[in-house]
Amino acid sequence: APQMLAVLDVDMTGGIDKPGKVALRHILRGDETYGIRTALAAMSAEDAERAVQTYFRQQAAWIDPDKVDWRFDEKAGAVVLNIAGTGKVDWEGSAEDGMRHDVEGAGFYAPDLRKRPKEQDQAAPWAITYPRFRCWSTTLRLPRPDGAWQWNITGKRVNRALGGVAYWRGIALKDNVLRTVMSSRALTPEISAAEASVANEAIPGFDNKISRIEQDFAIKAPVGRVEPLLAEGDAIDWLASVTPCDGPARGGSAAGGQAGAGDAAN
Repeated sequence: APQMLAVLDVDMTGGIDKPGKVALRHILRGDETYGIRTALAAMSAEDAERAVQTYFRQQAAWIDPDKVDWRFDEKAGAVVLNIAGTGKVDWEGSAEDGMRHDVEGAGFYAPDLRKRPKEQDQAAPWAITYPRFRCWSTTLRLPRPDGAWQWNITGKRVNRALGGVAYWRGIALKDNVLRTVMSSRALTPEISAAEASVANEAIPGFDNKISRIEQDFAIKAPVGRVEPLLAEGDAIDWLASVTPCDGPARGGSAAGGQAGAGDAAN
């Protein structure tokens, strides 16, 4: 299961020019979360609330909170931190040409180039931060189009492994609701020098385009994008042992083989 899973839901059905209703949940697992649980449980309710507010100011300062809370889920072995409030979502463009928004939590950075000084052993393996599993889920509830345009999403489905890390992203757009899920997961504690070389060669072709939702005046009929793993929508249990974070299938080449269609995007 992911050590960190961020589940963001933004309701902008009242208009993209207005602050949206925001709910953000961070689900934290791993040995360090027991320390978080112990620390929060030892605080008064007021101090614990302030501690969670401070955490979210560092993680999502754009959210103006109305309520924060936390709990420990025994079954999932996870600390759950919640914030609910309002937030102004950044949009670019104009009413004439259409507005567009870079979707938070829906893009990857290309992996770092692995290169050693000449005096070092070039055949030595490369360490991977392991275990490491991070996941982000974003839901944007958008206003109904006015008939002159439709919502459209730019961004590809991702399912590939590169440099010892599996990258997965799914996108769904249905009934003016955009859903994305994105995860990165270390596959192995280390990769060989040969595997690192393969990954280095693949970096220039790593698609780092930003995923965007936009008003498209060229499209008159509703746009549909289906991602089967997101079909349950609001009914998805993000605390379950298996979630859309896992992607279609685990495994794949640790070096650079692509397990499915699409490239990663930033």
